[in-house]
Amino acid sequence: MGRLPLLCKIILSALLLISGSKGLYAQTPRIPSQNFIDDPNTFFHNAVGIATQELLFNGIQVDYDRKIANFNWLKLSLAIYKKEDYTVNSLTDIRDMIGYGGNIQHKYIPYSNCEQEYQIYLAYGPQFRYFNIETGEKSTTTIYKFGFDCNIGFHKVFAKVFFIDIYGGVGVRTCKREYSNTTSENAFAKNALGYGYSGNVLNLGLNLGVLF
Repeated sequence: MGRLPLLCKIILSALLLISGSKGLYAQTPRIPSQNFIDDPNTFFHNAVGIATQELLFNGIQVDYDRKIANFNWLKLSLAIYKKEDYTVNSLTDIRDMIGYGGNIQHKYIPYSNCEQEYQIYLAYGPQFRYFNIETGEKSTTTIYKFGFDCNIGFHKVFAKVFFIDIYGGVGVRTCKREYSNTTSENAFAKNALGYGYSGNVLNLGLNLGVLF
C-alpha cells in the first residue's frame, strides 16, 4: 500500500510537468517563415493549370509549374489542336486541322502578398507550334511556328489550393509555311490570330489550376 501513494505522486508530478511545458509552448509566439510572408506558394512546389485562351484556337493547353528556388518557378506547357468541318469547300476554310506545341518559361516573383494570397510575376521564354491544315478541295498547309514571349502576370490563390492566373505581354513569331496550293499561301498569315502569322504579337491569357 505504501508504494501506491508514491506512484501517484510520480504520475501527478509528470502530468504537472507536461502540462506546464505545454502551457509555456502555447505562450511562445510562432514566428511565420519569412519565405511564407513573401511567397504565398512557399508550402507548394508544383502547380497544374489550363490555359483557357487556347480554346479560341481550337486547342487545349496544360501547364505544369515547378518551383526551382524561392520566388523562381519553371513552367512547361503542352498544347494540342484539333478541328474538323467537312462541310467546307473553300481553299481558305479549314476542313481538317491537327497541331501540337509547347512552351518553356522562367517565372520570377518580384512582389507577393501573403495575407491576400496573390503575387505579381514576370515570365519569359520560347515556344513552338506545328500545324497541319487541310482546307477545301484537300489543299494542305503545313506550318512550323517559333516564338518568344515576355509577360507580366497576376497570380491569385483561393480556397488554399486553387489559383487564377491573368497575364499580358508581348511576343514575336516567325513561321515556316509549306503549301500544296498557292491559293492558300496567305490564308493563315493575315493577322496576329492566324496560325501562320509572323511578326509581333500582344499576349493575353487566363489560366485556372491547382497547387500541390
